Amino acid sequence: MHSSVNAHRRILPDGIIGELYVGGDGLGLGYFQRPALTEAAFVAHPYEPGERLYRTGDYACVGRDQMLYFHGRRDHQVKIRGHRVELGEIESLLVQYPAVSGAVVLPRTDAVGEPALIAYLLVDRAFDDDALRAWLRAQLPAAFVPVRFECLDVFPVTPNGKVDRAALAAADGPTAHGTDMSLPRDIGEALAILVAETLGLSKVAPGGSFIGLGGSSLAAARLAWRIETVLRRRCSASMILAAPSLATLAETLRHALPPKGGPGANALPLTDRPASPQQRSLYVEQLKSPASTAYNLPMVVEFEKAPDLTRLRDALAQLVARHPMLAASFDVADGMVMQRVGHELPIGIEVSRDPATNLSAHVRPFDPGVAPLWRAVLVDGERPRLLFDIHHILCDGHALRNLFDEWDRIYRGMQLEKPALSYADYVEWLAGSLSGARKEQQRAFWLDALQPLAPAIALPTDRSREGPRADRGGHVLFEIGAERAAALSALVRGLDATLFQGLIAAYVIWLSRSTASRDMVIGVPFLGRQAPGSDHVFGICVNTVCLRFELSADDTFEQVIRHAAARSVAASEHQDYPFDELVRELVPTPDYRRHPIFDTMFAFQETGLTGMSALGGTVHWVPAATEATLFDLNLQIECGPKGLLATWGFARDVFDRSTVEGFAEEYLGVLDTMISTPAGAIAQCLEDRGTLANLPDVAFSF
Repeated sequence: MHSSVNAHRRILPDGIIGELYVGGDGLGLGYFQRPALTEAAFVAHPYEPGERLYRTGDYACVGRDQMLYFHGRRDHQVKIRGHRVELGEIESLLVQYPAVSGAVVLPRTDAVGEPALIAYLLVDRAFDDDALRAWLRAQLPAAFVPVRFECLDVFPVTPNGKVDRAALAAADGPTAHGTDMSLPRDIGEALAILVAETLGLSKVAPGGSFIGLGGSSLAAARLAWRIETVLRRRCSASMILAAPSLATLAETLRHALPPKGGPGANALPLTDRPASPQQRSLYVEQLKSPASTAYNLPMVVEFEKAPDLTRLRDALAQLVARHPMLAASFDVADGMVMQRVGHELPIGIEVSRDPATNLSAHVRPFDPGVAPLWRAVLVDGERPRLLFDIHHILCDGHALRNLFDEWDRIYRGMQLEKPALSYADYVEWLAGSLSGARKEQQRAFWLDALQPLAPAIALPTDRSREGPRADRGGHVLFEIGAERAAALSALVRGLDATLFQGLIAAYVIWLSRSTASRDMVIGVPFLGRQAPGSDHVFGICVNTVCLRFELSADDTFEQVIRHAAARSVAASEHQDYPFDELVRELVPTPDYRRHPIFDTMFAFQETGLTGMSALGGTVHWVPAATEATLFDLNLQIECGPKGLLATWGFARDVFDRSTVEGFAEEYLGVLDTMISTPAGAIAQCLEDRGTLANLPDVAFSF
């Protein structure tokens, strides 16, 4: 007999994947003289007292034809950027490539300390690494594509004839270059090595651009840090993204100054000190609307089996000790917003036995003056889950992803190194770097870009707003589609643009068509982690910038994408200027019926937070649980384990859900038209809404 079961050893219905257990008269007694292994693998039958089952370690399901279908090994699953990866699935896909006859995929740590995959291949003819990588990207999430391919004559095998994965892992030494002495003296050659390591390529040509090679804004930030720490040349992510080729970037670096002292030089403790510009803005906004949950970041971790509460609580206590920001509160002293750290907090996780407990009921307003500014509830029962809500004033999405990763590692008994930098180091660096001439230069950039202000756009609302803008919000969820996303990725790479730039270009075209506006300002959150080494700082570094777009009906889709690329790269170079100061200068007398500068926000989240595996479950960010929105329209697109997921927040006082559901369909229609006719004029999407029903027949399956 055989059964596919879940973590509670309950038999699963046909078509649902679970671990394969076998039993019956032919079942052995156990492993010879290995009692611990026997106890783990030979378990009591949940339905037949006195009988036992054997845990095979295989994942399988029973198909409609009652055949058993194999879905990989439990011990061949690894976690990449928070997502569970079945190595066997990638290996099966690799051997479908024409030149590959055998494949083994193993995890390793890449040059910037992130987990990545290496593929060992048996090939029967030469092939192009980049062509294989592009082929895989069309079928796998980016995190699941191996960063390197190694061709072998044969695989090492164990005495029983299986592939010796341990021997392969041991033979693969580190490739990261950590010091100047391990790199070529020529800047161009050294840069090529660092770029290849950052992007997981075997080699790069000097004529290629960073974006064209598959780079993203986050990868550019990591490369900038590597350049500053290894090559000792001042560099920024925007400098990398703007360079038309690596050769041009190398020439710029040859004449660059040594880097300034980065954050952390004084090892600042996180004690009472002035709040950062980002914290200051959020503090003021929360005081203006004390009952608002718009700045809450609600999370849920779904489990098949409830976690150990004591270990969970102890790991959380270690996190609070590791990141004092988790114990921070905020108040005002001498007209200045202050963060207060050093509270002795009882670390508690509330337990609910009520299975009806939901995240929306758990989300309540926070008082910034009372720590902790987070709450945790473990819902026990048949569908156990952890509800975790935290105020945005403490962290951003990037920091949250790191927080759950660290919580998971501590929960599993791992020892973590002390953080190299604290949020105080980051704030000190920001204050020092954004002063004097540099701050004035950034101020001048934004005033030049935004003055005179673009006229308020006429959003196609269902009703007019009476009185001040409220934050009552709804949310529409939809998927971009894996094939659509792959096609868009291929399009923007050919234009030396990023996926974000392609997505926002489509959004601008949709917004222009919906409002009949040709001059628009859109709010966009930028990562804000320009400081060397700030990738793992816990705190809020994200800053809002304003991207202005001026369109003409004669523009082609490609031109709008390039325009989006140019504007976003320029904004990235000036992203540190405090948003609240910009608002006060541009709009001294605000109209409280709308946002002072823009009415819509567009965000592209590459944190890997949603869908990541942590604490034995799966993490999800659920903005809909706040039932609030900061803007009339707020489109958030996330990179999930199965593609791009979108959440479109809307103000319920002026929009109906059905209207925004229609917006989502229209936005996807603009994307399809952009993909199918990139050289065509955007005029075809700027006509009446009904024209989007007559789109070209695009061969995608969504």
